[in-house]
Amino acid sequence: MAEMIPESQGRIRLIETAAPGAPAQVVIAQDARVRWRLMSFTVDFITDVAIADRGVHLMIMYGPNVVALFPARAVQAASLTRTYCFSPVGQDTIITATDTIAGQIPEWYLLNNEVTIQTDVVDMDVMDYFGISYLMVEEWIEPLV
Repeated sequence: MAEMIPESQGRIRLIETAAPGAPAQVVIAQDARVRWRLMSFTVDFITDVAIADRGVHLMIMYGPNVVALFPARAVQAASLTRTYCFSPVGQDTIITATDTIAGQIPEWYLLNNEVTIQTDVVDMDVMDYFGISYLMVEEWIEPLV
């Protein structure tokens, strides 16, 4: 992970990914020579009628290794659509009026190049699926050496 905070403000970048289809996870790969400060990650998760409590996590991977795991603090039952929002201001609560579940990530979580940000669902059914996801980062491009 990043050893130092960049000296200047980076550009704000919003990365939108297509819905991966059932039962695939959302996977976003970071480009080489790029440093990101993770600002927010938002995605809809739609569950099938199969009875089970699904646990949604946001995972940071470096190669095959899990570097960080941010769990949502609630499980999702069958036949529901929920929006998961991970951000530094997340309160780890369920906002039932809008079916939104907030999860918290650290304020200054810096990612050096070539990590993967992805979802991980415990007890995901074969017909469960994610909608379009949005990742917001502050981005710095590293100079060529």
